[in-house]
Amino acid sequence: MAPSRLEARLRTEARRRIRTPWRQARLVTSPLQFFAGELTRRPGVSSYTLRSGEAVLVRHHDEEDAFVLQEIFGEMDSYAVPAAVSRLEVRRIADVGGNIGLATLRFARVFPGASIAVVEADPANAQVLAAAVALNDLTDRVTLHRFAAGTEDGTMRFVGGQGGRSHVAEASESGVEIPVRDVFPLLAEVDLLKLDIEGGEWPILADARLAANGLKAICLEYHEYMCPAPDPTTEVRRRLEAAGFAIAELREEPPGGVLWATR
Repeated sequence: MAPSRLEARLRTEARRRIRTPWRQARLVTSPLQFFAGELTRRPGVSSYTLRSGEAVLVRHHDEEDAFVLQEIFGEMDSYAVPAAVSRLEVRRIADVGGNIGLATLRFARVFPGASIAVVEADPANAQVLAAAVALNDLTDRVTLHRFAAGTEDGTMRFVGGQGGRSHVAEASESGVEIPVRDVFPLLAEVDLLKLDIEGGEWPILADARLAANGLKAICLEYHEYMCPAPDPTTEVRRRLEAAGFAIAELREEPPGGVLWATR
């Protein structure tokens, strides 16, 4: 039997997410403790201070957490803000797909005057995220919404407990029912949207309201999973341009990619 699109995506990502705990450990002020945690798959939640100053929470038994740490704060630097965005006045940010809060912490430093609304569907991720926000004294700037982002209210089957790989359940997966909320009211007064929801971005990108709201910039991790067209890069360009955005930066990371767009 041929693998599902989800299985193919996970296999591809597993191949590129080669574990490099020594590189990840160099990001924190206690690298030996971090390295040992990764090697032993230490259970529970561990706290570290980044060399850049943020306090982060990592689950060593979930290899995704260390990868995302490297992706956001390490040499991958996936959310480095391009010049076209840094020139904008950003007062309100929506981090849709907040995971354990690492991108939220990055944006809080880069945009020190901005308030941040974070959406996270996975209860386990949201628990770590909330603790990280409190640990960094950001509760006055960050609001956490515990639901899945969609284009209308309802429920959905969701496969959680997989860190950054938690996702909308395929037909062959059981999943659990979680609440879905129309995300567009939350975006009504947002300047910068960061969107990384493992394929759930496609209905949002197709919604006509994307062209009508006042977003100034989007930071998007897009995926082949759930893409309605054969080529996700061509499709994401088409949909963003139709909504009035211009691509500022795009890095393909098959089977998807990461981009910044402005208007």
